Amino acid sequence: MSVDHIPIHCIRSSYNGPSLLERYFDAKNAPQGIAEKWEKDLLQIGGGIPGSDAVVENQQIDAGWTYFGQLLAHDITYKRQSNLNYVATLDLNSVCGKGPVAGNGVFSFIKKKPELNGALFALEQYKSDNEQDVVYDFKRRKDGKNIGVPIIYDTRHDDNYIISQLVCTLKRFHNAIAEYLFASKKLANEELYQATRSLVCKSYHDIILYDYLPKLLMGGQEFVNNLLSEGAFKFINPRENPPRLMQEFNIAAFRMGHSQVREFYHIHSKFNTAFSLWGTGGDDNLRGFKRNTARPSVKWPLFFTFPEEKSTVQKSLLIDLIITKPLGELPFNIKRKKGENNLGRRNIQQSVQSNQVFSRSTLERLSSEKGIAVITNKKTGEDVTEKNWIIKIKNVDFFPLWCYILLEARLLGGHYEGALIKRQNLGPLGSHIIGEQIVWTILHSQFYKNKEMPSVALSLNIPHFSMSDLVTVAEKGVVNHPAYQNNFSSI
Repeated sequence: MSVDHIPIHCIRSSYNGPSLLERYFDAKNAPQGIAEKWEKDLLQIGGGIPGSDAVVENQQIDAGWTYFGQLLAHDITYKRQSNLNYVATLDLNSVCGKGPVAGNGVFSFIKKKPELNGALFALEQYKSDNEQDVVYDFKRRKDGKNIGVPIIYDTRHDDNYIISQLVCTLKRFHNAIAEYLFASKKLANEELYQATRSLVCKSYHDIILYDYLPKLLMGGQEFVNNLLSEGAFKFINPRENPPRLMQEFNIAAFRMGHSQVREFYHIHSKFNTAFSLWGTGGDDNLRGFKRNTARPSVKWPLFFTFPEEKSTVQKSLLIDLIITKPLGELPFNIKRKKGENNLGRRNIQQSVQSNQVFSRSTLERLSSEKGIAVITNKKTGEDVTEKNWIIKIKNVDFFPLWCYILLEARLLGGHYEGALIKRQNLGPLGSHIIGEQIVWTILHSQFYKNKEMPSVALSLNIPHFSMSDLVTVAEKGVVNHPAYQNNFSSI
């Protein structure tokens, strides 16, 4: 399938939900051409190779979390509607969809084991070109103009090879749990599927709350814990139910992940090839919507930290207004849809078009009323790059929200070793928008609230489930997890 046929919803968002910060925006007084000014003077299209002048790696956040964030973004916006009644969920609806439906190809219906019908995801295996490496993949259409299109509920999960492999690993984790419950508990079919989904969702929530958000948000695990106890919310009433998808999260704040993307990734420890995100031709790229046998499987210790693993983990890039080259010119043919191929420019335009623009005076009011530090109060920087950003915004009076979230992370979220920034999280406002939206959504999940069904972490007698735990179970099975103690009798 040509990338020209990628559905437009993979890269665009039309949702306009309720607003958190409407009273602090001042778009009506912003001058004409504000988006163009930010695009020209402050947005930078940088390189993607570590060591180049435009690239600084963030030692706090592994490269894989960029794509876990993409999965989360797909999940919370699955089947979104352009109205104020959209209910936000983080229950893997983008993966599970309608659930098992015979004949649609998403779930497996095996005549040899009828008890497993509808409980397992359908996956295919193939060997990469070196004949030594087995790759798991979605089932794909094999004929007509849609050849190569994945048979999944949310086709955005095939946007690139890393996200598709991550979702395949999640499905393998689901299947490993289901096979264990079938063997040990004799559950079957719909009962087996429902029990498995509950355990998988609880594990997914654990990863979000105890592995992903603490690395991303200012205040780390303590801030997340305060949100879970409903004590740190500044903009959302966490008891309001059902949770909704807030404009500021969807249109601006959670798009901070675009600045974390690298241009090149090593995906397998035995191959020296660095695969380009999009590439300019040939097969040495990570484009989605096709089965490319030139690519080996993704080895996750190159993307996430694993206990006792010696692999060098790739890191995400700093959160700032430097966007890696591939996102400065998307390969998708969206011009005929009057789209914008420069993702950074499009994010700025969407903030402005949605009236999500601060003025200096409204930022000061936000700071005063909500007790949140703002970048306009920062007078000096700790390194040369930071000082340059402060100089650049000295005479700037209006800030599109997406730009503000990125600059706030760069100016207020850095952790230094000497004069150099080494680790970074989001700034205070970005942390509240993203943390409040995600925790609010999870607090009202039917799976999170179901205390009768224990989690996989509890069954393995570990405090919380991590990404490395998920990969271990997906690839080796439940009984081969190092912490396995035959505790699944509690389920």
